[in-house]
Amino acid sequence: MDAPCLLYAPAAPGDAIVEAEVAGVRRFAAARGWEVRPVAADTPETVRDAIQRVRPLGCIVNLSNDRRDLPPSLFRGLPLVYVHPPHAMRRRGVPFVARDNEAVARFAFRELASGRPDAFAFVGSRYNRAWSRERERAFRALAAAAGKPCAVFPPRPTEPDAPRAARLAAFAASLPRHAAVFCASDVTGGEFLAACRTVRRAVPRDLAVVGADNVVALCERLRPSLTSVQVDFERTGYVAARMLAAVASGDVAADGAAVLIGPLLVVRRESTRGRGRREPRIAEAVAMIRAEACTGLDAATLAARFPGSRRLFEMRFREAMGHSVLDEILEVRLETAKSLLAHGKVSLSVMAAFCGFSGYPALQKAFRSRTGLTMSAWRKRHFA
Repeated sequence: MDAPCLLYAPAAPGDAIVEAEVAGVRRFAAARGWEVRPVAADTPETVRDAIQRVRPLGCIVNLSNDRRDLPPSLFRGLPLVYVHPPHAMRRRGVPFVARDNEAVARFAFRELASGRPDAFAFVGSRYNRAWSRERERAFRALAAAAGKPCAVFPPRPTEPDAPRAARLAAFAASLPRHAAVFCASDVTGGEFLAACRTVRRAVPRDLAVVGADNVVALCERLRPSLTSVQVDFERTGYVAARMLAAVASGDVAADGAAVLIGPLLVVRRESTRGRGRREPRIAEAVAMIRAEACTGLDAATLAARFPGSRRLFEMRFREAMGHSVLDEILEVRLETAKSLLAHGKVSLSVMAAFCGFSGYPALQKAFRSRTGLTMSAWRKRHFA
């Protein structure tokens, strides 16, 4: 007898983000002995054909590309969950799971604002997707609240590659020195970094750049490597599958569920490593903290590596970065702890040592001070 089956219709099969979401769906399904069948749902006909062939328990449909309209009526009363639907489709009464794009923008803004830039800028998805517009609106509002200008690169969805690259280069050239740029995705971030090289805008010394989604293979291949807001796509798939099961069992009303998945953290790389870019030595100090914070580096040891007094070094660090040396060290250690909580099965005592803390009590105290949550509560909130 065949195992029960879920249909998953991704937005762009083969994409790294989609693969992560499918992995989350599979993780939930495997615990229940269910199969997951990805299906290309480009037209209503392909959906009807897949439903007739497979006879699934329910369907999960990713709508993040904004290009297809797959209304609930198409699924013939089967349990249905949308993933990343545009706002217009959220009004159709279908449960959905989506990225919290406002939170993504907040994480990016906080990272960029810590360098005290003179201005901000936003570069959106070339296809002007709904999720990109949401990130733009939130980022512009944050810049306005901070009293800073925010330039926006205007999208032209049908524009060929060469004219777009030329416009993007002109946009990069027009930005003031010490501007901070949020690119709506890592792909867009790669395009912007290429534009900066074309017009000889130095990153991060001249412009700081942050992307979003943290597609590791892409971010680390770019030059300079791209700092990015890490969105937990695997959990998105898992929550979507869990929601579908709840709808199928009647535990959740078919029109009563919505979950927004916030980002986990900012993964820092070379495109913001010089947040203290007006002080070359501060940029060097930040690089040392990234490399050594979890191996016992402290503020005194770091300051001793640079000429002058510790007090002068720490004053210059705070002026350039907007916070203390100790704050930066703790931030790196806690980012590592969050990553271990998210993706590893490590005992808390081992985790404390791995992250550079003297013991579990010190880690727990620092974690709660920064997040307002215990580690177990943080994990339940993000991974329950």
